[in-house]
Amino acid sequence: MVRRFELWQIRFMTSQLTRQLHRIVCIAAMTIWLAWGWPVIREIMNGGMIRGYPASPLWLVPYALYGAAVLAALALKLRPALLWTLLCVELAAVAAMAIILPWAGMSQYLVIIAWQVGMAATPGRALAWAGFQTLVVVSALAQALDPDLCWVIAKSFALQLLLVFTAQALRREAETARALAQTNRELRAAQAIIANNVRDAERLRISRELHDAWGHELTALGLQLEIASHVTGPGRANDHVVQAKGLASALLGKVRDVVAALREVER
Repeated sequence: MVRRFELWQIRFMTSQLTRQLHRIVCIAAMTIWLAWGWPVIREIMNGGMIRGYPASPLWLVPYALYGAAVLAALALKLRPALLWTLLCVELAAVAAMAIILPWAGMSQYLVIIAWQVGMAATPGRALAWAGFQTLVVVSALAQALDPDLCWVIAKSFALQLLLVFTAQALRREAETARALAQTNRELRAAQAIIANNVRDAERLRISRELHDAWGHELTALGLQLEIASHVTGPGRANDHVVQAKGLASALLGKVRDVVAALREVER
């Protein structure tokens, strides 16, 4: 019982930590989306420029689409096909933002996508996606005369790898917790089956012993009583009654021995 409670407690704590971490990631992702987009929004409202490029209001369209897709992908439980569709929408939105405003800072949004891919895909597929989306943004920024591609390739890609590996570690931890819970359920089911089999085997053994050991003595007791009931002489009848009493006492002693043994097994 103590071991079962410990396993339940571990599973409950792991589930709680996973949900708490998911909430933190959602808040962090939306914070990055707002914080990194605010300078551009401010320059759009003031009619200014970002790194020498005009801040076009068209940039707000893919920016809003990206935020909505990230929020839906992180906050909702979606089927894999729909989740990957949203990831493609997020990547397309980042590429559109980089085309409208060729600023290397747009690659920061790839980090959020990398986290989602790390939680949803295998290690090889997640790394391939990180490299693919980096190439997509690099291609979008390559239209500018002096793009800061080194910043994108080095720093942004390194951050993506960090988030992918972290997400993979957390995913393995969650899968291990689920496997442990499943194993615990299977062990408890097997334990119940084994206990039932042991009880059935013990009952069968006791029934055989009762039949083999007590059956003969009960038969003899019945014969002695039957003979005593048909004997006319008082002395002879008394002899058979004495023998029947001896058999009954012996049977009573065996019953007590069996009951004591069963109580010891229960303890």
